[in-house]
Amino acid sequence: MVQNNAIYQKFPGYVFFPENNNYSEFDLLVLFLSTSEIKVPDVSNFARSIRDKFVAVLVSYREVLEQIPVWDKENKKREIEGIPYDVQGILLTIRYEAYLNSIYGLCENLSFLVKKFYSNDVLSNSFDRQKKQFLNDKQKLDESYSKILEKTDWYVEVHAIRSEATHFLTGLISTSESSGPCYSYKKAYNQRKGAPNEINIENVEDHVKEIQRKLVLFLSEYSKHFINLKFNKDKTVRVICLRTDDGNELFYSITLNDYLNKRPRKCDTLEFDCPHKEKCKFI
Repeated sequence: MVQNNAIYQKFPGYVFFPENNNYSEFDLLVLFLSTSEIKVPDVSNFARSIRDKFVAVLVSYREVLEQIPVWDKENKKREIEGIPYDVQGILLTIRYEAYLNSIYGLCENLSFLVKKFYSNDVLSNSFDRQKKQFLNDKQKLDESYSKILEKTDWYVEVHAIRSEATHFLTGLISTSESSGPCYSYKKAYNQRKGAPNEINIENVEDHVKEIQRKLVLFLSEYSKHFINLKFNKDKTVRVICLRTDDGNELFYSITLNDYLNKRPRKCDTLEFDCPHKEKCKFI
């Protein structure tokens, strides 16, 4: 059962969740994950986890962008007054690293799904290692997905910064030549193969905007690929449509083909005296 993510409507005695006809490819992946031809363990919690981790990415992204002008104002004040301690810079560092870590967590969930989709014990659970496996053996594993992964160079930088900040040293925020906040390590201590010796992000704002754009594109391509490859489009899922104030919940059923072909949802609780039945479009 999946929570409808449309905006709810409050009525006396109950809350109604209208149907959503504008799901993204990623939304559809989460909503119909239980229809995968390959069984995903604890699928309802896994769908929730992936959805919540993407929400964490969105929240962290917004917090970075909101912190930048706060840092900029404080930084100008520090230069004038000679204040040595950069509190707002520390907060920006924390939020920037949290943003990158949230992407890491989401991608780790996605790579776990891939391992289950292929029932392949050789595949790593790690997104970074799994990506290398696909790119090193494109035709044997999945050539189409390998081509999607070829466009994820952005993840190399995300993984490098996240690993350094988590396991070794946090980065330093300073003023760059572009006048925006710069994030850097003069020396990186991660000895993992392929890890950079130093990290220098010239403009944090530009960086997070570019990473976010590429991440959203990857999620769309990933979702579309596995929905088409692994999902049963005629298998129903139940979606909550109403919750009464005393805790009763009502659902409708829908298949992926229903959604794609704009067919009406089907009420799943006809025996219940629904308080919304006079207004409802579900059949």
